[in-house]
Amino acid sequence: MLAFVFSFFLGVIFTKIINTKVLQKILNTFLIYVGLPVLTFIALQKSGEITNHVFIAIILWLTLTLIGYALFYKEEKKEIAASSFFCAVYSNMGYFGIPLAYSFFGSAGAAAAAVFVLVEMIVHNTLGIFLSQRIIGKEIISFGKIPFLWMILLAIALSFFIHTTPPYLNFLSNVTVYLTPFVVGLTFTFGKLPKMYWKSSILRFIVSPILFAICAIIFNQNILLYTLLGILPPATTNVILAIALKYDEKSSASFVSYTSAIFFIVLGIISLFVTVA
Repeated sequence: MLAFVFSFFLGVIFTKIINTKVLQKILNTFLIYVGLPVLTFIALQKSGEITNHVFIAIILWLTLTLIGYALFYKEEKKEIAASSFFCAVYSNMGYFGIPLAYSFFGSAGAAAAAVFVLVEMIVHNTLGIFLSQRIIGKEIISFGKIPFLWMILLAIALSFFIHTTPPYLNFLSNVTVYLTPFVVGLTFTFGKLPKMYWKSSILRFIVSPILFAICAIIFNQNILLYTLLGILPPATTNVILAIALKYDEKSSASFVSYTSAIFFIVLGIISLFVTVA
């Protein structure tokens, strides 16, 4: 796990040494179309049952999305409010959730995370975008291109028909676990945060993990796994959506960067104590 944390900060260091735009694009494409779908495929092959997480994921993402809308729809600075709303409800479940769940809880954890990724992307790219446009006063829904969604769906479908895993896929899955935090580190940027983002912080890092933990208790799931999935920092995709929909992408990029860095620092400290113990 310390290697996972180190990979993130190595990515941050690279941004200070070289121009990483081309490297970021290449690695991001690999993760979307190959790495994360392969990791999901292998996890599903080994874990089997995933349907018990679907209903819970739908409840959680709908609840978080509606709470986020209630927090931001009356704000006067509409573009900032829409970006804050995205960061509050849309977590980095794909790049952080799947690899971390795989590292801590094995294939069963990664399979659960994959289900949450699917439901999160469907809810966020439909209801989430619609509500964000209601915040700024637009009536037209703009749906972004989400190839990651289709690649994860493909991985799930293939897992039902292919029951043996070639050795090279295991190698690719191991590479993906440590490549994802490096790519996130390449997106790190400094900037001033509007005060409004305190709401995003509360919803993302306090309300969300509490709701996830409550659902784990109610539906008899692994409470540590669900809490981990509930406390993940916001997704870098929030910045892309903010740019595409003409929201405040600068504040969104800064919030994603700062919270990701803090998350990895805390994760590194925990991992260090666990290793020493």
